Amino acid sequence: MNIDEVKKDIDLILWSTRLSELYRFTHQRFWETETLANEMALKIEGEDKDRKPVPRAESVAEHSWHIADIILIIAPRFPQLQIERCLLHAILHDKLEIITGDKNPLGKNGKGTKTHAFNPTKKSVKDMVEREAMKSYLKRLNHEAIPLQKEILEDTIELNTLESKFVKAIDKVHPLTYIIRKKKGDMQDEHINFTLKYSSTYAKYFPELEPYYVELVDRLFIEIGKVRKANPEILKKHFYTEQLNLF
Repeated sequence: MNIDEVKKDIDLILWSTRLSELYRFTHQRFWETETLANEMALKIEGEDKDRKPVPRAESVAEHSWHIADIILIIAPRFPQLQIERCLLHAILHDKLEIITGDKNPLGKNGKGTKTHAFNPTKKSVKDMVEREAMKSYLKRLNHEAIPLQKEILEDTIELNTLESKFVKAIDKVHPLTYIIRKKKGDMQDEHINFTLKYSSTYAKYFPELEPYYVELVDRLFIEIGKVRKANPEILKKHFYTEQLNLF
Protein backbone atom coordinates (compact mmCIF):
# COMPACT_ATOMS: atom_id res chain seq x y z
CA MET A 1 0.00 0.00 0.00
CA ASN A 2 1.65 3.23 -1.18
CA ILE A 3 0.79 6.86 -0.51
CA ASP A 4 -1.06 7.24 -3.82
CA GLU A 5 -3.38 4.39 -2.85
CA VAL A 6 -4.00 5.97 0.54
CA LYS A 7 -4.76 9.36 -1.05
CA LYS A 8 -7.22 7.70 -3.43
CA ASP A 9 -8.97 5.96 -0.53
CA ILE A 10 -9.19 9.23 1.43
CA ASP A 11 -10.60 11.02 -1.62
CA LEU A 12 -13.34 8.41 -1.81
CA ILE A 13 -14.03 8.50 1.93
CA LEU A 14 -14.47 12.28 1.86
CA TRP A 15 -16.59 12.11 -1.31
CA SER A 16 -18.82 9.47 0.29
CA THR A 17 -19.67 11.78 3.20
CA ARG A 18 -21.81 13.72 0.73
CA LEU A 19 -24.47 11.03 1.09
CA SER A 20 -25.39 12.71 4.39
CA GLU A 21 -26.35 15.79 2.39
CA LEU A 22 -29.04 14.00 0.38
CA TYR A 23 -32.38 14.26 2.17
CA ARG A 24 -35.16 11.76 1.74
CA PHE A 25 -38.77 12.86 1.14
CA THR A 26 -37.87 16.49 0.50
CA HIS A 27 -39.25 18.09 -2.69
CA GLN A 28 -41.90 15.39 -2.92
CA ARG A 29 -45.67 15.71 -3.00
CA PHE A 30 -47.19 15.70 0.51
CA TRP A 31 -43.83 16.80 1.97
CA GLU A 32 -43.93 20.49 1.06
CA THR A 33 -43.94 21.80 4.64
CA GLU A 34 -41.07 19.55 5.70
CA THR A 35 -39.10 20.55 2.61
CA LEU A 36 -39.38 24.24 3.48
CA ALA A 37 -38.35 23.54 7.08
CA ASN A 38 -35.36 21.49 5.92
CA GLU A 39 -34.21 24.19 3.53
CA MET A 40 -34.47 26.82 6.25
CA ALA A 41 -32.46 24.65 8.63
CA LEU A 42 -29.78 24.19 5.99
CA LYS A 43 -29.51 27.94 5.49
CA ILE A 44 -28.84 28.31 9.20
CA GLU A 45 -26.58 25.32 9.80
CA GLY A 46 -25.46 24.20 6.36
CA GLU A 47 -23.55 27.29 5.23
CA ASP A 48 -20.26 28.78 6.37
CA LYS A 49 -19.60 32.49 6.90
CA ASP A 50 -19.09 32.90 3.13
CA ARG A 51 -22.45 31.23 2.45
CA LYS A 52 -20.77 28.14 1.03
CA PRO A 53 -22.40 24.76 1.81
CA VAL A 54 -21.00 22.66 4.65
CA PRO A 55 -22.31 19.46 6.29
CA ARG A 56 -24.87 19.91 9.04
CA ALA A 57 -24.39 18.40 12.50
CA GLU A 58 -23.78 14.68 12.11
CA SER A 59 -26.20 12.22 13.68
CA VAL A 60 -24.98 9.10 15.47
CA ALA A 61 -26.65 6.97 12.80
CA GLU A 62 -24.78 8.84 10.05
CA HIS A 63 -21.54 8.39 11.97
CA SER A 64 -22.15 4.63 12.17
CA TRP A 65 -22.83 4.47 8.43
CA HIS A 66 -19.65 6.41 7.69
CA ILE A 67 -17.65 3.96 9.82
CA ALA A 68 -19.16 1.08 7.85
CA ASP A 69 -18.38 2.83 4.57
CA ILE A 70 -14.76 3.41 5.57
CA ILE A 71 -14.50 -0.27 6.47
CA LEU A 72 -15.75 -1.30 3.03
CA ILE A 73 -13.19 1.00 1.41
CA ILE A 74 -10.03 0.20 3.36
CA ALA A 75 -10.54 -3.06 5.28
CA PRO A 76 -9.86 -5.16 2.15
CA ARG A 77 -6.30 -3.83 2.32
CA PHE A 78 -5.90 -5.71 5.62
CA PRO A 79 -6.53 -9.39 4.83
CA GLN A 80 -6.19 -10.39 8.49
CA LEU A 81 -9.60 -8.82 9.16
CA GLN A 82 -13.03 -10.45 8.98
CA ILE A 83 -14.85 -7.67 7.14
CA GLU A 84 -18.33 -8.95 7.98
CA ARG A 85 -17.55 -8.82 11.69
CA CYS A 86 -16.12 -5.31 11.30
CA LEU A 87 -19.39 -4.22 9.69
CA LEU A 88 -21.39 -5.67 12.58
CA HIS A 89 -19.28 -3.61 14.94
CA ALA A 90 -19.81 -0.50 12.84
CA ILE A 91 -23.59 -0.90 12.93
CA LEU A 92 -23.81 -1.66 16.64
CA HIS A 93 -20.87 0.18 18.23
CA ASP A 94 -22.88 3.28 19.14
CA LYS A 95 -26.42 1.91 19.21
CA LEU A 96 -26.51 1.91 23.01
CA GLU A 97 -26.29 5.70 22.84
CA ILE A 98 -30.05 5.65 22.32
CA ILE A 99 -30.05 4.81 26.04
CA THR A 100 -26.88 6.49 27.31
CA GLY A 101 -26.73 9.50 25.02
CA ASP A 102 -23.69 10.60 23.02
CA LYS A 103 -21.09 11.43 25.64
CA ASN A 104 -19.11 14.62 25.09
CA PRO A 105 -15.39 13.73 24.86
CA LEU A 106 -14.13 17.32 25.11
CA GLY A 107 -15.68 18.32 28.42
CA LYS A 108 -16.12 21.88 29.65
CA ASN A 109 -12.43 22.72 29.35
CA GLY A 110 -12.25 21.41 25.79
CA LYS A 111 -9.24 19.22 26.60
CA GLY A 112 -10.88 15.90 27.46
CA THR A 113 -8.87 15.60 30.67
CA LYS A 114 -12.03 15.27 32.74
CA THR A 115 -13.95 12.99 30.38
CA HIS A 116 -13.76 9.41 29.15
CA ALA A 117 -11.46 10.61 26.34
CA PHE A 118 -8.34 10.83 28.51
CA ASN A 119 -9.49 10.16 32.08
CA PRO A 120 -9.29 6.43 32.97
CA THR A 121 -11.76 6.75 35.85
CA LYS A 122 -14.36 8.45 33.63
CA LYS A 123 -13.72 5.79 30.98
CA SER A 124 -14.45 3.03 33.50
CA VAL A 125 -17.69 4.73 34.49
CA LYS A 126 -18.67 5.05 30.83
CA ASP A 127 -18.00 1.34 30.26
CA MET A 128 -20.11 0.43 33.30
CA VAL A 129 -23.01 2.57 32.07
CA GLU A 130 -22.75 0.95 28.63
CA ARG A 131 -22.87 -2.53 30.15
CA GLU A 132 -26.07 -1.65 31.97
CA ALA A 133 -27.49 -0.17 28.78
CA MET A 134 -26.57 -3.37 26.95
CA LYS A 135 -28.56 -5.45 29.42
CA SER A 136 -31.57 -3.20 28.91
CA TYR A 137 -31.22 -3.34 25.12
CA LEU A 138 -30.80 -7.10 24.94
CA LYS A 139 -34.09 -7.56 26.78
CA ARG A 140 -35.81 -5.92 23.82
CA LEU A 141 -34.35 -8.37 21.29
CA ASN A 142 -35.90 -11.60 20.12
CA HIS A 143 -34.17 -14.71 21.42
CA GLU A 144 -32.65 -15.57 18.05
CA ALA A 145 -30.93 -12.17 17.74
CA ILE A 146 -29.52 -12.01 21.27
CA PRO A 147 -26.42 -14.26 20.88
CA LEU A 148 -25.08 -12.39 17.86
CA GLN A 149 -25.66 -8.87 19.14
CA LYS A 150 -24.57 -9.66 22.70
CA GLU A 151 -21.23 -10.98 21.46
CA ILE A 152 -20.59 -7.91 19.29
CA LEU A 153 -21.66 -5.41 21.95
CA GLU A 154 -19.52 -7.07 24.61
CA ASP A 155 -16.55 -7.08 22.25
CA THR A 156 -17.13 -3.39 21.51
CA ILE A 157 -16.57 -2.66 25.20
CA GLU A 158 -13.90 -5.26 25.97
CA LEU A 159 -11.97 -5.01 22.65
CA ASN A 160 -10.96 -8.66 22.62
CA THR A 161 -10.76 -9.17 18.86
CA LEU A 162 -8.75 -7.65 16.03
CA GLU A 163 -11.97 -6.54 14.37
CA SER A 164 -13.25 -4.60 17.39
CA LYS A 165 -9.86 -2.91 17.72
CA PHE A 166 -9.85 -2.00 14.03
CA VAL A 167 -13.29 -0.42 14.27
CA LYS A 168 -12.26 1.40 17.45
CA ALA A 169 -9.28 2.82 15.56
CA ILE A 170 -11.50 3.89 12.67
CA ASP A 171 -13.84 5.48 15.21
CA LYS A 172 -10.93 7.63 16.47
CA VAL A 173 -9.77 8.68 13.01
CA HIS A 174 -13.20 9.26 11.46
CA PRO A 175 -13.87 12.65 13.16
CA LEU A 176 -11.05 14.10 11.07
CA THR A 177 -13.12 13.53 7.93
CA TYR A 178 -16.07 15.44 9.35
CA ILE A 179 -13.97 18.23 10.84
CA ILE A 180 -12.14 18.78 7.54
CA ARG A 181 -15.42 19.31 5.71
CA LYS A 182 -17.38 21.05 8.45
CA LYS A 183 -14.80 23.43 9.91
CA LYS A 184 -12.88 24.09 6.68
CA GLY A 185 -9.81 25.00 8.69
CA ASP A 186 -11.53 27.55 10.92
CA MET A 187 -10.50 26.09 14.29
CA GLN A 188 -9.27 27.39 17.63
CA ASP A 189 -5.89 26.19 18.86
CA GLU A 190 -7.49 24.24 21.70
CA HIS A 191 -9.75 22.41 19.26
CA ILE A 192 -6.80 21.52 17.05
CA ASN A 193 -4.92 20.23 20.09
CA PHE A 194 -7.77 18.02 21.19
CA THR A 195 -8.51 16.75 17.69
CA LEU A 196 -4.93 15.67 17.09
CA LYS A 197 -4.54 14.06 20.49
CA TYR A 198 -7.90 12.28 20.33
CA SER A 199 -7.50 10.96 16.78
CA SER A 200 -3.92 9.83 17.44
CA THR A 201 -5.20 7.25 19.94
CA TYR A 202 -6.04 5.05 16.93
CA ALA A 203 -2.48 3.72 17.31
CA LYS A 204 -3.37 1.93 20.57
CA TYR A 205 -5.86 -0.22 18.70
CA PHE A 206 -4.69 -0.63 15.09
CA PRO A 207 -1.36 1.09 14.34
CA GLU A 208 -1.48 -0.08 10.74
CA LEU A 209 -3.86 2.83 10.08
CA GLU A 210 -0.97 5.27 10.35
CA PRO A 211 -0.84 6.17 6.61
CA TYR A 212 -4.53 7.14 6.71
CA TYR A 213 -4.13 9.13 9.89
CA VAL A 214 -1.12 11.01 8.51
CA GLU A 215 -2.90 11.82 5.25
CA LEU A 216 -6.00 13.11 7.03
CA VAL A 217 -3.91 15.24 9.39
CA ASP A 218 -2.04 16.67 6.40
CA ARG A 219 -5.35 17.60 4.77
CA LEU A 220 -6.59 19.12 8.01
CA PHE A 221 -3.55 21.41 8.19
CA ILE A 222 -3.89 22.36 4.54
CA GLU A 223 -7.34 23.73 5.41
CA ILE A 224 -6.07 25.41 8.58
CA GLY A 225 -3.21 26.92 6.60
CA LYS A 226 -5.66 28.45 4.11
CA VAL A 227 -7.58 30.16 6.91
CA ARG A 228 -4.48 31.33 8.80
CA LYS A 229 -2.51 32.10 5.63
CA ALA A 230 0.35 30.01 6.95
CA ASN A 231 2.47 27.09 5.77
CA PRO A 232 0.65 23.84 6.69
CA GLU A 233 3.85 21.95 7.47
CA ILE A 234 5.09 24.67 9.82
CA LEU A 235 1.69 24.76 11.53
CA LYS A 236 1.66 21.00 11.95
CA LYS A 237 5.17 20.93 13.40
CA HIS A 238 4.22 23.69 15.82
CA PHE A 239 1.16 21.87 17.15
CA TYR A 240 2.88 18.51 17.45
CA THR A 241 6.22 19.52 18.92
CA GLU A 242 5.39 22.58 20.99
CA GLN A 243 1.85 21.93 22.20
CA LEU A 244 1.12 18.22 22.13
CA ASN A 245 4.52 16.53 22.30
CA LEU A 246 2.90 13.45 20.82
CA PHE A 247 6.05 12.30 19.11
